[in-house]
Amino acid sequence: MSHTTRLPLSSGFSSGLLLPLARWVRDGLHALGQELRRREAIRVLGEAEDRMLADIGITRSAIEAAVLRGRRWRGSPL
Repeated sequence: MSHTTRLPLSSGFSSGLLLPLARWVRDGLHALGQELRRREAIRVLGEAEDRMLADIGITRSAIEAAVLRGRRWRGSPL
């Protein structure tokens, strides 16, 4: 026969475990959202014509770097 020990909720066990878990899930969802937005931006820019890319100051080969690093991708101060 097995016997399980139940800890009272006031022991801090549940909040001590659940709060870090909730933060981990929140941070993971945030990171996933950022990655999906980056992929969408890369896809949209990849479908653009070279002339349009030139108008915004990037080349086709620099799309990923521009999306990942933003304005600083070429070492500009902004």
